[in-house]
Parts: sequence; structure tokens; C-alpha cells
Amino acid sequence: MKQEFENEKLKDIFDFYRKSILIAYQGTFDKRVLSVMAKNIEVSLKNARLSRKVFRVFVELAQNISYYSCEREVHLGRSSGTGIIVLQEEGDYFVFAAGNKIETSRTEGINKICGIVNALDRDGQKQFKRFQLESPSNEHTGLTQIALLSAGKVQHKIIKLDEKGAFVIFAVRLKK
Repeated sequence: MKQEFENEKLKDIFDFYRKSILIAYQGTFDKRVLSVMAKNIEVSLKNARLSRKVFRVFVELAQNISYYSCEREVHLGRSSGTGIIVLQEEGDYFVFAAGNKIETSRTEGINKICGIVNALDRDGQKQFKRFQLESPSNEHTGLTQIALLSAGKVQHKIIKLDEKGAFVIFAVRLKK
């Protein structure tokens, strides 16, 4: 079916995003979904080394959604979080964006960890990850791992929904 557009600019925007999005998923992040999306990443990327790195970032973002989203679904007795993840190709980079609903009480911790991780160099991030793993509450190690894998910053945005909930978005760029 041919897509009809009244506005040529709208068509250009649609064509850009249609061509550059490799993977987009919204829903529950359980093991079935992770395995299908892993296969899609493997098929989409020809470079095995790069494919592994992209896959590892995907897993960290997906696990974050699965573990920490306050929107939950139960399948076969297991509870998994729901959210959204997009992998997009942008010039010399792959860009991941992932988001999910969280409890407002978690926003301060996310802001703090992202601030620390983004201020550190690679060696500092490695040391910080070791510290996190030894800590009784090591729930933000995934964000540190994402920064290490991407060799860049973990961008984030928190959108307050109401007194109890917020929507958090994480974005990261990986050089091809």
C-alpha cells in the first residue's frame, strides 16, 4: 500500500525515520521478547563485534525496563515491566532510546547516578562499577555498564506524570 502525504515535508520526515529505525518495540520485556529482538539485532548488523556491543547495550536497557518499570504484566507466573525501546541508525552512530514508567521516588537516584557516571572518564567508570557491584544496593550498575559499552554519556530525561509516577527516557549513542 502506497503512503499518501499532503505535505512533502511530512513525507520526508516519515521516510527518514522509516529508513533509519532498525528496531522498535513497545510492550512487555520478558525473555521471549528479548530473544526475538536479539535475533533481529544479529540479523540487522553484519559486523559481529559491533553486533555484540549493540546487543549488550540492548540487554542492559531492556533489563532496566523489565526490572524497574512500575507498569507490570504477568506471563506464566513471572512479572515483567513494560516500556519502549528504539534502535535507530544515525550517520556514523547507532542510537538507542528506551523509556518506561517509574515511581517518582526513584527519580533522584537516577539523576544522581547519571550525573556521576557521565562525569567520570572510562577508568573512573570501571572503578565506580566495581564499587557498585560491592554495594548492597547495586541497582544502577546497568547505567554504568551502558556508559562503558558506548564510550559516551548516558543521556536521560524524566517527565513527571503525577505525584506517584514519572516516565524516564535513557538515550545512548554507539559509534559504528
